[in-house]
Amino acid sequence: MHHYRRKIGIIILLFATQLSAQNRVGTITVVPKEVNILATQKSKSKDIIFVPKKVNLLKPQSLQKIVFGKIDAKKDVLAPAQLQNIAPKNLDKVPHLAETPTFCGIPLPMEIADVAFRLRSELARYLGAKHSVQYYLKRSQRYRGEIEETLTRNGLPKEFFYLAVAESGLANLTSPKGAKGFWQFMPATARAYHLEVSETVDERLHPQKSAEAACQYLKFLHNMFQDWTLAAAAYNMGEGGVANACKHQGTKSYFQLHLNSETAQYVYRIIALKYVLENPQLFGINPIASEKYEPIPYDYQPVSENIENLATFAQDCDTDLPTLKAMNPWLISDKLIAVPGKTYHIRIPTEGTIGAEELIERN
Repeated sequence: MHHYRRKIGIIILLFATQLSAQNRVGTITVVPKEVNILATQKSKSKDIIFVPKKVNLLKPQSLQKIVFGKIDAKKDVLAPAQLQNIAPKNLDKVPHLAETPTFCGIPLPMEIADVAFRLRSELARYLGAKHSVQYYLKRSQRYRGEIEETLTRNGLPKEFFYLAVAESGLANLTSPKGAKGFWQFMPATARAYHLEVSETVDERLHPQKSAEAACQYLKFLHNMFQDWTLAAAAYNMGEGGVANACKHQGTKSYFQLHLNSETAQYVYRIIALKYVLENPQLFGINPIASEKYEPIPYDYQPVSENIENLATFAQDCDTDLPTLKAMNPWLISDKLIAVPGKTYHIRIPTEGTIGAEELIERN
């Protein structure tokens, strides 16, 4: 039996090696999840990560979901949560922090060794993920203003813009558990905060409405914990989990709680993203304004009735279906079934175009 398993492992590893030769991602070899147990038994490489089964590595477009202007399309880009699968290296190369880092105006207790180490570990991850950081910068240019305006209007610190970056890299991702959008709402939570999730509409993918829902949820969490770090932790872990941890451990300090590994790093991830995106040059990244996604001017087309064919609707609005979908990713079907009494505001670009790379990425 052992000999049989070893033989199977070698065959699968050879298959994975062939795939990795076709799908080299910087210093990271992408290997499908089907082979991760056997492959890790045979490989001593520290540069292997695993991707979800549904990503077909035999199709080149699977590695081209995110495309940069002058950056090789085959260089993969990972969301911040995915970067947690890569052990941080080169902690000694992390730029010196001239000032004590803060979160929502509260200084971090850097005198605690674990706090300083965790933050440096998060910063180190981005030293080895420059293409990912470049991607976050590009999308930040388009969405920062709109999201920060929503945060300010709701009385939330602007730092929570980076929570959206931490959740999704500002891409409309779908998690293995079914969370979607910039803010990674599960369907039940989305509906609880008045986002429509239906056959033809998924407002978790609506940049403005999902940000508004996230603000309401964060305000609820802050009212519950009276602390922004615990509110952020609860956004990741759930309010019940954080409340139980505080009760059983006898502390209401995020920095003194023993939490699961994901939540224990979550606030540090947000702080690190803020520091990296506001100081990209310190991490060897030279942002080029011409390569950023500028906001696209648009008008709203109000709709209160069903749309049987979105392609025809797009043509009637002097645009096309790919552009309509790119501007309104919450339209998830080829039609719109309107909720009675509800008005939908569909964005129609007034000038400028959406680059082909974004159309590839979003559709």
